[in-house]
Amino acid sequence: MSATITKIGGPRKIAGKGTEYDLSVLLDTSYATGGEPIDLTTYLSYFWGATINGVDAIADATFRFDVVGPGRAAAVTSTNVLVTCHHSAGADSADNPADAEDLSGVGALIITVWGKDAIPASWA
Repeated sequence: MSATITKIGGPRKIAGKGTEYDLSVLLDTSYATGGEPIDLTTYLSYFWGATINGVDAIADATFRFDVVGPGRAAAVTSTNVLVTCHHSAGADSADNPADAEDLSGVGALIITVWGKDAIPASWA
């Protein structure tokens, strides 16, 4: 499965950075080993970077989220940009991957992504 994203801001053209979007991410009920795919193909053709801007509950702040992609030279696909999640809880070691955990209750995971803008489908 994959995460569901909703655009909440952008596009913004940023000199030296490319096109930037703000997105809200709803994670899956069973976090995939290695990361949860997010489909950015509507927004970006190449992914160059991302920041995690926060969550809306202190309980969700115990997780550490990152966004990883295919590298600057590889085109974005529906599965090659991933949100990763780590945490420590109970008997887990520090910074343990959240593999197979239900993260659907994490509210308002806001990320900013940037890269080369996608060509609108209506222009193709």
